[in-house]
Order: sequence, then C-alpha cells, then structure tokens
Amino acid sequence: MSICDVRTARSLEEALVLTAEGWLPLAGGTDLVPRMKHGLLTGARVVIVRGLKELHGVHTTDTGLVVGACTTIADLCRSSACPPWLGGACAQIAGPRVRELATVGGALLQERRCRYYNRPVLWRTASGACLRTGGDRCLAGGDRCCATQRSLLSTVLVAVSASVVISRGAEERSVLLEDLYGPEAGAWRAGGIIRSVSISRMAEAEGKVAVEWIRRRASIDYHDLVVAGASRAGSPHEVSVTVGAAVPYPRRIVLPSPAPGGAIRSAATLIPSAQSGRLSPAYLRHAAVVLAGRVIARVAP
Repeated sequence: MSICDVRTARSLEEALVLTAEGWLPLAGGTDLVPRMKHGLLTGARVVIVRGLKELHGVHTTDTGLVVGACTTIADLCRSSACPPWLGGACAQIAGPRVRELATVGGALLQERRCRYYNRPVLWRTASGACLRTGGDRCLAGGDRCCATQRSLLSTVLVAVSASVVISRGAEERSVLLEDLYGPEAGAWRAGGIIRSVSISRMAEAEGKVAVEWIRRRASIDYHDLVVAGASRAGSPHEVSVTVGAAVPYPRRIVLPSPAPGGAIRSAATLIPSAQSGRLSPAYLRHAAVVLAGRVIARVAP
C-alpha cells in the first residue's frame, strides 16, 4: 500500500492538526487507495476522517443547499433535499457500489489522472519517466503535464458557482469551487480539509441546470468529457457553460442565450491540444461544441 502510518481522527481538531503536518485525509478512499496500491504515494501518512459527524449531512438554509464533505454520493442522491438535476448527475458517477463509498469532498479533490501515470509501478517503469515521475516530457505529448481531472461532480458544481468551506489549522475560508482549482487557492488548500459545499438557492430549480457527457462504458470508465450548463441568476440571456474531464480542471465560460454558432464553438478552445486519454483532441473539441449546444438549449429560458 506504500503508506507508513494510519490514524483515525477522533475529532475535527485532531484531523486539522495532522493534515497541517502533511497527513492525507481519507474518507471513502475510492481515489486515494488505488493511488497507494499503484505506488504513487510512497511514505504517505493517512488520517481517516470518515467518522467525523461535522463533515456529514445534507440540509437546506436560507441561501441554498449545504452538503458535508464526507457525505457519500449515494447519500446525497437519496436525500430529499437534493434537487433533481444534482441527483441525476450524481447517479452517473461510477457505479452503485462506488457511490456508496465515494464522498462529495473526495470527488471535488479527485487527483488528475493520466493513462501513463495511473498504473502499477512496473507498467510506469516500462513506459518511461514523465513530468510527474522525474522525466523531462509528458508522454502524451508536449512539455506540460496533460493529466486531467475526471470528476463529473466538480464540473457540474463549477457550472452553478458552488462554493466550498475549507479549514486549514485554525483558519477557515469560503471560496468558489472554481477558484479552489486555481494556483493560489490550490496552494492554500494543501494541508487543509474541505468541510462542506454550498449551492445557491438560485441554482436549485429543476430545468435550470443540464449535463451532457461522453463515457464509453457506464460505471466502469471515467468520463472522457463532461459539459454542464446553468442559467445565470439575474442574467436571463446568459448561460454558464463548464467543460470538464478533458481539461486539467473544470473551466467555465459565459455564453449568450440563445448562443450563435461562433459563441458555442468557443467551448472547443478550452480543450488542450494534447490529451492523456484515448480520445483525440480533435474529437473532443468537436464533441464539446455539440454538447455545449445541447446544454444551452436545455437551460435556455
């Protein structure tokens, strides 16, 4: 497993102390444990946070929906407070058994994946070193790492401008999920724990959020492309379109509604020219335009 120590946190305060010292928080383990088995986290120290009550639950407030970071995807789907568009999206994540383990926070912090990197040690050794393993090039092509985050949930929540509360030591901060994937906030969250995710009440109405995706085998493969669209509160003639799975982290653009063909084609520019998956950049760019057109049509007033 390539880990050197495991502890179970008895309180959130204890977990925050340990993560500040470099311990990795573990809840469902559907992303972290496979990386350990593949030898990608040699010497890791893990603190189990799944049992902390402060990190569980789905409830509504005056401003919207709040979901605890350790709430499983399955529990979120089953909650009566979960809006239909969110429940439908969650039902497309992995398979039933994985959804019973995988947590909301883990889905948002899912590590970027690559078919050259996320392999056992012998396989990686045979293919040669990449930028993430001490090499000087990306095996998918280019001088930048082409690994992508395959999380459908993060793409959907970026589209509706969801925010997260993250604790680090004695500090606590609420940031937009989209900003969490930026370099500054990304550096700050290292050593922290996501406590909850908040979705504005303006995003909860059914029919105002739409999701389209490409996945070759349901419940087995990660998504190759996800496009989510949401109508913008206070801007009836604009739609927020987010592209995920084929990019390092979800990226959002704002398009007019109804959108002309030229505007919709801007979704293709979000797809990098090199891909670590099995589908070509040309195909993914074409698919992004098609899926963006579909979600805009579904959420248009």
